[in-house]
Amino acid sequence: MYFDSIIHHTLYYVNVIFAECVFSPGGLEERMHYTRLRDLREDCDLTQEQLVEALGMHKTTYTNYEQGKREIPFALVIQLANYYNVSINYIAGIEKRPTPLYPNRPCPWRGDK
Repeated sequence: MYFDSIIHHTLYYVNVIFAECVFSPGGLEERMHYTRLRDLREDCDLTQEQLVEALGMHKTTYTNYEQGKREIPFALVIQLANYYNVSINYIAGIEKRPTPLYPNRPCPWRGDK
């Protein structure tokens, strides 16, 4: 029940965020570049090859997401948030500082092991 509530609220906020992107000046193109994807990957000292192997996807596809050439699927945003232990809002560029999703789990971007 609690988990369903979290998912419902997360989906609501994501819909609001994307609506704001589409209807705001500079809109979706600016926000979809997801500069945080590269920042998080580099903070964890990962190459694209290492990350795509862990995610089980093609490097070209991931590169297009990281460079903003393709819109990143929401399912992948969730997967990356779990992988890096950060909020979806941080990945989307809404929060300025990363906040661990799971406080007791290591945060690779902080150098935790």
